[in-house]
Amino acid sequence: MKISIFGSYNGTSTGDTAILLGLMRAIYQEHPAAEVTVLSLGPLDLSKEAQLGRYTNRPKVVRVNAWIFEELPLLSSIVWRLQRFLPYRSILGSINDRRCKAGLAGQDLLIICGGNLLMDLFPGSADLIERVCSISEKSGVPYCFLGVGAGPIAGESARAIFAKCLAGARSVTVRDQGSLDLCRGLLKCENAVRAPDIAFALQNSRRTNTRRGGLAVNVAAVGDRTWPKPDEEQYRSYVAGIVRLVRAVIGECKPQRVEFVSTNGIVDDRALDDVRLELNRLRSGDTPVATVASCQSVTDVIEAFSRANLAITTRLHAGILAAVAGCRVLPVAYDRKVGAVLQEERIAPHAIELADICDEEWNIRASLNLIDDLPEGPRDTIGAEA
Repeated sequence: MKISIFGSYNGTSTGDTAILLGLMRAIYQEHPAAEVTVLSLGPLDLSKEAQLGRYTNRPKVVRVNAWIFEELPLLSSIVWRLQRFLPYRSILGSINDRRCKAGLAGQDLLIICGGNLLMDLFPGSADLIERVCSISEKSGVPYCFLGVGAGPIAGESARAIFAKCLAGARSVTVRDQGSLDLCRGLLKCENAVRAPDIAFALQNSRRTNTRRGGLAVNVAAVGDRTWPKPDEEQYRSYVAGIVRLVRAVIGECKPQRVEFVSTNGIVDDRALDDVRLELNRLRSGDTPVATVASCQSVTDVIEAFSRANLAITTRLHAGILAAVAGCRVLPVAYDRKVGAVLQEERIAPHAIELADICDEEWNIRASLNLIDDLPEGPRDTIGAEA
């Protein structure tokens, strides 16, 4: 069986890679001899993840938004320097039809999987999905949506595009109830169903790790210039709130170590550094120095969470991977999806809202009480369902 997979796979988000690995593990479990082609949106190195993805021969990776400018270093350098004068620079981020068709040639199925793919928060998001679905249809390859998130969808054009794409799909599976309601209501896809995020299909090979006793911290750069809607004032309030929360948790739980775990590379680096440096500046007594875990792969992230008893997470898939590692999760919901997915799968009964984090009068004591309600240990039933 030949299967192509498309999603937000660009090599910079460990969460998106975790979705991909969970899907490949499921595919190879059902079809050990399957030939998998990943249609990526950036350089993607899967060499370190063979155990998690359960593959012996690495899947073929086709970068479907690469153009000749990026394939040839000299031309890439010239275009980079002249881009402000070149109106066609925007095509570098669009789908290369030739490459996409090549990745779909002779395939039995295209799986559009994972991430918040059905939304128009970023310009061109709907057009990208429409292009991939159109090329798939013209290539005679059936497609389905699996484990995707939906919303926000504000524009009428995006709404029409997504409704058309879902109508042409063999099946539609979303990862949370809010996405299901949106697909069935706004997008008129009545056959949509809900199932756990595909990243839950991963298994932790280090559950017997005896080095627990730490606190893991994951921070997204909410409001930073890397964000869809930059807001420096919000960012500063958010960072100050995260610092207050982490300090309170350290005082309550007395961890042996504090490690920062990043799942989104350079996008979140500023927030990680700002929070960590401020924590170390304010620390006193025997409070451990906050360090950064080296996380170059999904395997590294799971390993880092395996050293902790509790994880404070803002990124959705940081929370999911912490749960896979058998760590308790206290989520900060900067977006609806974070609280929804983790609550619906009973990873965390409650989530701390972004508005509370940014409020200087926020009652941290009430949030600390949430820790006692957090379930412990890995949830195997979720992984089996995923």
